[in-house]
Amino acid sequence: MLVCQTGNAPNIVEYFMQGKLSERENKELLTDLEERIEEHGEVHLLVVVEGIPTVDLSAVPDRLSFAKDHLSDIGRYALVSDSKVVDAAAALYDNVTEIDFQTFAPSQTQEARTWVEAGA
Repeated sequence: MLVCQTGNAPNIVEYFMQGKLSERENKELLTDLEERIEEHGEVHLLVVVEGIPTVDLSAVPDRLSFAKDHLSDIGRYALVSDSKVVDAAAALYDNVTEIDFQTFAPSQTQEARTWVEAGA
């Protein structure tokens, strides 16, 4: 499941994910991000993940293509999760990209939002 909403500025987007993202939801997410990048340049993300998210294997090429084209267009990226697996993946991600990336516990969602907004 994927829910998307605009944050307190048009270049801030919040995604709430739970369970497996379908190919359609993945395309919606990437299209939404591309449109926001086109309109605003840099975007800032707050992603709240419940459990361990998965995506259809068919979506992997789209995600890799998006990453290759747009990693430099993402400013701050806050990931909210209580999953140790997600935290480990986030630490790896943080080490291989130049995105300003931080992880937060679910009890720190408002703190994560404030941190993202400070970079916008």
